[in-house]
Amino acid sequence: MVRLDLPAFRSFAQAVYAATDSYLAGLKPEDLDRPVESGSERVRSVNGWLTLFGVHAANHTGEISAIKGLQGLKGYAL
Repeated sequence: MVRLDLPAFRSFAQAVYAATDSYLAGLKPEDLDRPVESGSERVRSVNGWLTLFGVHAANHTGEISAIKGLQGLKGYAL
């Protein structure tokens, strides 16, 4: 069984959100075209990575919503 210190986790998540917001707010238009190496043979621009992460997160959100629907729960909390 995994035990999670929820207040500590929430505090960490808030720090991650703040750091992400700060990074994104500091980007200049020319930064978006800067190539970023990922350790694979593929090099993407900052904009390419941001797009990829956004699509990836959306895919997982859809998967979670579908699983909740199969369990008779409400998928998206709209």
